[in-house]
Amino acid sequence: MQHIPVLLEESVSLLNIQPDGVYLDGTFGRGGHSKKILSQLNDKGRLFAIDKDPQAISYAKKIIQDKRLKIFHHDFADLGKLKLPKINGALFDFGVCSTHFDDPKRGFSLNKDGPLDMRMNNLEGISAEKWINETPEEDMTNIFFKYGEEKQSRKIAKLISIYRSEQRIKSTLQLANLISSSIKSKSRIHPATRIFQAIRIEVNQEISAIEMMLDALDKILLPGARVAIISFHSLEDRIVKNYYSPKTFSYPKEIPINNTIDESYRAVKKKLRAKPEEVKANPRSRSAVLRVYAKK
Repeated sequence: MQHIPVLLEESVSLLNIQPDGVYLDGTFGRGGHSKKILSQLNDKGRLFAIDKDPQAISYAKKIIQDKRLKIFHHDFADLGKLKLPKINGALFDFGVCSTHFDDPKRGFSLNKDGPLDMRMNNLEGISAEKWINETPEEDMTNIFFKYGEEKQSRKIAKLISIYRSEQRIKSTLQLANLISSSIKSKSRIHPATRIFQAIRIEVNQEISAIEMMLDALDKILLPGARVAIISFHSLEDRIVKNYYSPKTFSYPKEIPINNTIDESYRAVKKKLRAKPEEVKANPRSRSAVLRVYAKK
């Protein structure tokens, strides 16, 4: 299955590309957004791209031969370490590349059997197998509820804890079947969907990476630069929204200074969702939320 970039036209259009500008694609994936940005740059324009997945880096070097593009094999949490120049805009898509689910060996799919991995960069960090077999039951409960918004998080954590005491959980279908055989759900989605999502977010430290990236990104944006961010999880979207919202600073009553408001950014597009025709063609776009901000 070919990866289809979500909200492609809307996100790149709202970046208001300057042909000779410098831009950042912080989540290269299979290059859909990068190709669109490059198509709008002239010979003087430049695009930097980041991805933590070794397969994405290999794909980029093989498919896109363009001197205007420079790609880094890094987590976007490391943005501050890359020492990039000031930029005119940046785009981030927090969704998981479709190719991750298509390849059972990556361990993301709950419908195809494979090793329980789920790491975006499978060369470092702890795998989902190690996490699910060694994490204390109470910690699992908290992660399932926080990142998966799973109402039966405590019951599922208990189930996993009992099962792994007798047999190590090693594969995706082993975990998916364990959950579906014991958890009743009236929803059309697989009972293990939210659990797999929560494990993936935790294993890849996706939330802390977003927080680190936003702080580093702020330091390299030129005045007027735009930031387009596509989120798929309510927690991700909340972090983005809160970061770019005006901030009020209050002073103690004994200090005769009025409260101040920091409005470093203005909202270009507060919340944009995929159109019905896109959702029909690409169901994963249903939960996507695009927010665009401009630095003052």
